[in-house]
Amino acid sequence: REPLCWYDRCCIDQTDIAQELTSLPIYLGGCNTLVALAGPTFLQRLWCVIELHIFFQMHGSPHAANSIHIQPVGDVTAAFAANDSFDVRTAHASDPRDAVRLLSVIEGHPGGAEPFNEWVRSVMRQP
Repeated sequence: REPLCWYDRCCIDQTDIAQELTSLPIYLGGCNTLVALAGPTFLQRLWCVIELHIFFQMHGSPHAANSIHIQPVGDVTAAFAANDSFDVRTAHASDPRDAVRLLSVIEGHPGGAEPFNEWVRSVMRQP
């Protein structure tokens, strides 16, 4: 029987994040829906944003937006109000090497970061 749910925080080896990055497309490609529990720093954390990007790439940008559900957690009013100015290049990773690696994944796709930025803004506007 195939799994019904995959929890990134529980399933990704937090001690070997670099290796796990190579597996993210496999994990996210097998998902029909992405549910993100988004706190105030969700869009500032590059590891959260890279999961959105991989889902965006694996499922086709227009169709992926219909398969993502962002569930606000905590006081996200100010964070979500800033969505119209979202730019992945301002997101952070605790390890600078991760930041370089993750941003290169996003910027390596056709159009670079801007098509993804626009897509995230539209997803975050959805009710």
